[in-house]
Amino acid sequence: MLIGLGAKNIVVPGAIPLGCVPRYLTLFPSDDPGDYDAAGCVRRLNEFAEEHNRALRRMLGRVPRGPAVAVVYADYYAAVMEIRSPATPASTVRTEPATKERNEAPAAANN
Repeated sequence: MLIGLGAKNIVVPGAIPLGCVPRYLTLFPSDDPGDYDAAGCVRRLNEFAEEHNRALRRMLGRVPRGPAVAVVYADYYAAVMEIRSPATPASTVRTEPATKERNEAPAAANN
């Protein structure tokens, strides 16, 4: 195991919402609107990914670790679903360039 080899920081990525992957949307078409969630993804494939992630988090809870070891679950499922959601709250929409957030001047234009 990585911890036994001296790893101190381990990131364990969860599964993405498989039902939102374009390839799977093509492979599993349906005429039943109930087969899709609000984001337009294949519901049963996303349920499978969610179950996988629940099991993964349960297993991570049983991983032995010491005070100098950090094991972190990366919730890729939630991150992708936030991007895929049909409505994004206005408060999360970026309206200024990133350089202004860091108090940097924008790069000069090449003339």
